[in-house]
Amino acid sequence: MKFTQAIYIQGCARSGNTLMRELCVSGFQAAKLVKVVKKESECSLAYLIEQLSFLPAKSSGLLSRLAKTFQLRPKLPPLLIASRNQATSLSMNRDLLRANPGIRVLWMLRDPRDILTSIHADQPDEFYVKPERLITSLKLYDEFKDEPQIMTIHYEELVSSPNTVQARIAQAFQLETVRDFTEGHKYFPHFRQNMRAMHSIRPIDAKSVQKWRVKQEYKEYLETVLKEHPALISLAPNYGYELNLA
Repeated sequence: MKFTQAIYIQGCARSGNTLMRELCVSGFQAAKLVKVVKKESECSLAYLIEQLSFLPAKSSGLLSRLAKTFQLRPKLPPLLIASRNQATSLSMNRDLLRANPGIRVLWMLRDPRDILTSIHADQPDEFYVKPERLITSLKLYDEFKDEPQIMTIHYEELVSSPNTVQARIAQAFQLETVRDFTEGHKYFPHFRQNMRAMHSIRPIDAKSVQKWRVKQEYKEYLETVLKEHPALISLAPNYGYELNLA
C-alpha cells in the first residue's frame, strides 16, 4: 500500500470529527492541518487532493541513503489532516478516493442516540442533527466501509481508550507518533471553529457518552424519532448499536 500522504476525517455531524482531526494533527509526526481559510478547516476530498499537489516530493533514494550513512533521521514529508465539510459529510467520490491511494479515511461512528440529542453552539436551542441526515450518513458509510483506504473509528472507543485507537491508526497507516492522544488537547489550536464544535478545549472526556439518558425529555424525543424513522432501528445494529431506550 502506498505510504500515507493524508488523513481525511469523514462521518455524520456530532460524531467526533473535529476531535479526531485535532488529535491526528497533534499526535502524528509531520502532521499538518489543512485550512481552507485562516479559521476554517473543513473541506471536500477534492480540496484535500488539490493541497497534496503542492507538497514536496518524497525524499530521493540518494538522500535516503545519505541519511542512513550518516545516521540522520530522514525528514518526513508533511502528513495532511483534514475533515469533511457539511456538504461532503453526506457524499463521497469513490473514484476520486481510489485514484489517490495515499489518502486514508477515518470514518467516525457514534451512538445514534447521542448524535440525535447533541447540541452545537451554532444552534443552542435545538438538536443539531435531524434523523433524515443521520440515516443518509449511515447509508453512505455502508457503501464505503469495505474500501481498503477506510478505517472505522467508534467515538465510544476513542474517548474510552484514546491511546489504543492512536496505536491502531499508526500501525494501519504506518505513521510515527509524537505524543499520546491523551495529551493532544494541550496542543489544539483555539480558533472559533474548534471551540464551537467541541464546546471547549479540554481533555478527552470518557463520560461524553450516553448523555441522552440524562434528561427524560431526551428519551421522549428519541422515542418519537425512532417511531417515525424505523430505518434507524434496522440500520444501527450494522454499525454496532442497539437502539433500545431502557
